[in-house]
Amino acid sequence: MSKTLDRIRKRPWVAYVDDERDSGSSIIVTLKDGYEFAGNEGCGVEGYENVANALSGTARNCIFNTQTIKPVKVVRTCPRCKTHAYHWGNDKGVKHRIACARCSHEWMGRIKKEEME
Repeated sequence: MSKTLDRIRKRPWVAYVDDERDSGSSIIVTLKDGYEFAGNEGCGVEGYENVANALSGTARNCIFNTQTIKPVKVVRTCPRCKTHAYHWGNDKGVKHRIACARCSHEWMGRIKKEEME
């Protein structure tokens, strides 16, 4: 057993860590209900090629607690059609997907602290 994998298993948002590298696969990390990976919204399972990537990919800044994120209404301008519209984001100041109501274009954005009430 790897001490680093044990550190990952002890993180409060991690449900399971399966090291399947012996069978030619990868390290599979499954998050507890209510958590998801920041770079892969809506997903609670990811595979990593090595222990270092698994450690960095499960760090607190790479995980969303979807149960505590509160929606924030912000105004954005679509980079494609230049429509100024409202969007519901989150209050954690983390990257989120913004979708234009007019042309359905999606892009990544960030909510600024001054936009939160």
